[in-house]
Amino acid sequence: MRELTALVEWDPATKLYVGSVPGVHGARTIASSLDELIEKLTEVTELCLEELGDEADVMLEFVGVQRRARSKSRERFSARGTQVPLKQTST
Repeated sequence: MRELTALVEWDPATKLYVGSVPGVHGARTIASSLDELIEKLTEVTELCLEELGDEADVMLEFVGVQRRARSKSRERFSARGTQVPLKQTST
């Protein structure tokens, strides 16, 4: 049995929960309650894994998430309180 991680977000604009399973292509859905979201996400993940067949064993592995805060000036991001300058790209 393989353990998978579900990413759950709240969309205030639509007032819906959005769920996805990183590493399982196509495994994402929306719902109005967390219970409904988990039920739907479980179903869609199983369908995606069936579709992947043997390729399901070589899926990307979820590593983690990093929370970042963006300043209003959009010039710097803050990761865990550390200021990090953004890289400049030339056009």
